[in-house]
Amino acid sequence: MNLTILLINSSSSRAMLGVVALCAFVLQSCATLDGAGQATLDGAGQATPLRLAVADYPVPVPVALMAFDIDGGPMTIEPSGVRNAAVAAHARWDGATHRMRVGMEVAPLLIGGGVSLEEFLSGRLLRLLTRPRISFAVETVPGTGFHTALGLRWMLHDDADLRADSTLLRALAAVAPADRAALLDSLRPALKEALWNRSVYELALAATWRGHMTDDGSALPLTGYHYFVVAAFPVLGTSGQVQAAASLQHQSLGPSLSDLLEGSLTARMVYGSATERLFVGLRLDADRRMPPDHRVEIGGQLRLGNGIWLRPDIGFSLAGHSPNGPVATLTLLVGTPEVSR
Repeated sequence: MNLTILLINSSSSRAMLGVVALCAFVLQSCATLDGAGQATLDGAGQATPLRLAVADYPVPVPVALMAFDIDGGPMTIEPSGVRNAAVAAHARWDGATHRMRVGMEVAPLLIGGGVSLEEFLSGRLLRLLTRPRISFAVETVPGTGFHTALGLRWMLHDDADLRADSTLLRALAAVAPADRAALLDSLRPALKEALWNRSVYELALAATWRGHMTDDGSALPLTGYHYFVVAAFPVLGTSGQVQAAASLQHQSLGPSLSDLLEGSLTARMVYGSATERLFVGLRLDADRRMPPDHRVEIGGQLRLGNGIWLRPDIGFSLAGHSPNGPVATLTLLVGTPEVSR
């Protein structure tokens, strides 16, 4: 089905256009702050590849894959460092069904090495323009075939990103361009531990297409639109982080049911380090069909190797009226690795 027709004909398109307009306003506002009071890097003669400053933080779950979880599982997108590319394999159990999903997320403007570290560190506007990511995901469901999703994610602000850190900028500005790669290698471990829980702000949206079997056995595609905003702030020195998120989804449930319009608020406490983390979260869901549902989430993020992360998660409802039981997920994520000179 043509995506353009879907977006034009859907009542959710107005909300999506509103998100785009908000993004444009934020971009214009941040551009006015570009370079104010910051040191600059002289890259004449030798540019430092941007990939040398990648920090191996948890690989983010693609937002397109997250959009499938309208009834439990991971509560919201997690703010994490922008990777050039990442793939995810995701398994979900809810007691009645077992679903498998795969997703991929890429930052197209960061692929190919067209931006140097000197340019990225010295330009706030450039960072905003190059951080958007697009994602695609597929889910297999017994009896209905494949579900698909597309996503767009935009990192508005990331104090944890080594590639945008003012301390690193000043350190690199003090040495010759030829010596910057070696300096990066020596500073990266300490900077990762010091910065991993710093403030982060993200926006995301996704569209899903689900297969639905009608009474006569024919397939009917159901569409859904999902919107996320998330922020994270440091607590407990360099050992903790508080994440707060809001999401809205508009889901078509077929010709015999009214559309689902659901909103949620999520708070998550994260404790750990740059290489392993535990978290607990609480989410309040509300829609126009049922009383509010309170869900608890417990999980972790474990670094298995350079660019390889494992994310187990279990969520369950605290409300007796909830139709959603315990949901367990396990996600294996592989992203752009750290690179030394």
